[in-house]
Amino acid sequence: MDLQKEVELIEERTKREKSFINNFLAKEFFDRIGYGFGSTQFINILFSQIGAPFYLIALINGIKAIISAFGSSIIQKYSEVSTLSKKFIGRFGILFGLSFLFLAIARFYHSKTLFVIAFLIGGVSIVSHGDLYTTLLNKTLRKERRGYLLRTITTNGLIITMVSLLIAAFIMNKFPETGTILKIFGKNFRVYGYFIVFEVTAIAFILSGYIMSLIKENKIIPKKIEFFKSYKHTIKTYSKQLLQNKTVLTLLIVSTVVSAFQVISNSFYGIFIFNHFRYIAFGGFVNVAMIFLLAVIGSLFGPVIAKMLSRKYGKKPMLVFGTLLTAIMPLTFYYNPNLLNISMGVITGVIGSAITGLAVGMFVIEKTREHERKDFFATFNLLAVIPFVILVPILSFVVQKFGLKILFLVNGLILALIIAPVYFIFLFKQ
Repeated sequence: MDLQKEVELIEERTKREKSFINNFLAKEFFDRIGYGFGSTQFINILFSQIGAPFYLIALINGIKAIISAFGSSIIQKYSEVSTLSKKFIGRFGILFGLSFLFLAIARFYHSKTLFVIAFLIGGVSIVSHGDLYTTLLNKTLRKERRGYLLRTITTNGLIITMVSLLIAAFIMNKFPETGTILKIFGKNFRVYGYFIVFEVTAIAFILSGYIMSLIKENKIIPKKIEFFKSYKHTIKTYSKQLLQNKTVLTLLIVSTVVSAFQVISNSFYGIFIFNHFRYIAFGGFVNVAMIFLLAVIGSLFGPVIAKMLSRKYGKKPMLVFGTLLTAIMPLTFYYNPNLLNISMGVITGVIGSAITGLAVGMFVIEKTREHERKDFFATFNLLAVIPFVILVPILSFVVQKFGLKILFLVNGLILALIIAPVYFIFLFKQ
């Protein structure tokens, strides 16, 4: 009898897993389409087209990064004390999709206020939707099934995203921001590429969220006071440990400074490419898409190269080497900004970021006990907000006052002449 019950339980688990996998694949398919059509580079370009000053573009991207760090910290702890609501996750996906409809409306009416609100709503939604979903996936599927699925979706998903990105760029080039008159059923209609692209994005994420909300579950919601007490205790405890650990504290400060520069610079790479190469090569949005397709390809090879280097040279040289590679990207935009050089610079920068990120992660893991890592990283993410809050307004002022090329120059020089030497000195003290 016990054996029969055990067989029934295994069959039931397998059935639930198959159902979840089917929903997972469908959700991932629509997510990848949405990420391709809803590229942040395209959003920033459209925001600049309605007259948004550089400082505002920098600020909202910086605030989005702060929301992401703070949200990830809370979600990591929340997932430990609660069975995650799939409907709750799905609703955030739907909200994220709707934010793109409001972005399109804001672009049409040249409303900076509505654009900022929609952009930040999207930032909150994607953090909750993405991080909660990843945590749920880790809890729901067995490790072997999860590994296979993630490898499959990483390869196929990137292809879907790249194709979607290219299609979106061609649509926005074909139907520019001024609109194109098309005769449909004998009547003239003005068609805007960004409306088509953002509507596809909205539909993709709404469908993704809807699929997620359909999954049956036994929802358990903890008392709010239990979660907040637990979270407060975690932050208090691990903040002391982190501040006393010179290795991790150094990595926290330096990596957060690097991240702040990268977030602000990334906000303007697409705008720079669009404005400087709008009427050459593939033109406008397609130039942006082609270069960032190379970044996607670089993201595939980055972790592989990083792991090879870590096995051969160890994690310490990786910090310096990865930082110097990362510096090449912004310096290319300053010194020799043609399409070929920028393309090579983007690939190099993405690979460098992957190498540095892996090295920092390895250092933190080495300095923490396995059962404490989730709480440690939750605290790490929260404390990383502090340098962001300081640096984002400063960098926003720099880009507004001195322009994009000076921002790229400062970013590259700080990485090459300050951050890399700091890492080098830091390594000798280990």
